[in-house]
Amino acid sequence: MALTGLTTPGGSETAEKPVGTIFLSIIKPAGTIDHREVFPGSPEQIIQQAADKAAALIIEKIKPE
Repeated sequence: MALTGLTTPGGSETAEKPVGTIFLSIIKPAGTIDHREVFPGSPEQIIQQAADKAAALIIEKIKPE
């Protein structure tokens, strides 16, 4: 699991990639799962929501094949 994104203004945000945009990626033997989501709130809230989403994706997507 890897994640990156924008939690504060002044970086590389654009209209298509606003503050709160987080990219999550899971690499597994059968392939890669990529997810993009925009979370609202303060930097701390964005980080917490991204961590919660990462955990949910792991539970949902990582299953024995």
